Amino acid sequence: LLTHMLYSDPAREGQLTKYIAAIGNGVANEEAAKQAFGDFNQVDKDLARYLSKPMTYRTTADPIAFVGTITIAPLTEAQSLLIPLRLLRLGANGETERLTKMRKLFDAKAAVLSGDANYWYERAALEWNIGRDDRDKAAMKDALDRALALNPDHVHANVLLGESLGASLEDNGESSAVAWRPVRRAIAKANQLSPNDPWPQFAWYNSFVRQGVAPTENARTGLAQAFTLAPENTDVRIVYAFDLANAGQFDDAIKLAKTVVFDPHGDGSGKAILDQLDRMKRRAAGEVIEEAEEEETDPVKSGKVDSPAR
Repeated sequence: LLTHMLYSDPAREGQLTKYIAAIGNGVANEEAAKQAFGDFNQVDKDLARYLSKPMTYRTTADPIAFVGTITIAPLTEAQSLLIPLRLLRLGANGETERLTKMRKLFDAKAAVLSGDANYWYERAALEWNIGRDDRDKAAMKDALDRALALNPDHVHANVLLGESLGASLEDNGESSAVAWRPVRRAIAKANQLSPNDPWPQFAWYNSFVRQGVAPTENARTGLAQAFTLAPENTDVRIVYAFDLANAGQFDDAIKLAKTVVFDPHGDGSGKAILDQLDRMKRRAAGEVIEEAEEEETDPVKSGKVDSPAR
């Protein structure tokens, strides 16, 4: 509501930009807000008045600037059928009930798209995104096998192969280096095929976390690169924040986590993540953390998250 008012009220034009610029220059949040918005009591009064009015919006026909070359090509029949399914999968945002209901929609296209590697990847990705407790592992493996049989160089199918193998090893408590080689072999192949794709780099780092060993410097560099390529991805941001914290860079880690805390579309986990990072910082400084406080944010486990299929 505040953001909407700042954009819409002519009397407050430029205040949001001023606020963001101040934070970017290192000014503390509250001080930046005072500098940009003025008296907080007056802001509250203006917000109350703004809330009582109908919401307004503006449209523009001005084009969005884009640097680079845009290529337009007609979709194949398979692509035309797959795009709506892919958008449904991604739009479900990991909600198990919605994803489970999509199985019938995907399976209904199998007869037409059985020769398309992208279809089988999407079918496998659907099961992966459903989550460990509810996914059909046999269906996912079958779909992945079909995708890679049709296209061994499918980048995301190779990543998902590595992720799924790693999940099985983790579930079985297997941490030997030999057992984890096929996991990294598949992910490394994907990275070689597409060096600027953040998902293989993120999955490579995550494989060490899931194995229960310290990530290599190469993996840490890859994670930093993945964050540079996809800073808007919450999973990458959280894992990168915990990696920085584990390296003693607590202030940088907490700064990254604050973005998740302030996300109005987030799932509410940001506060728990921030609390855990704060505890890590205090513990490193020699402070004794009470057991009850540890339990308050127990669901967050050192930045260990399931990477959703892209």
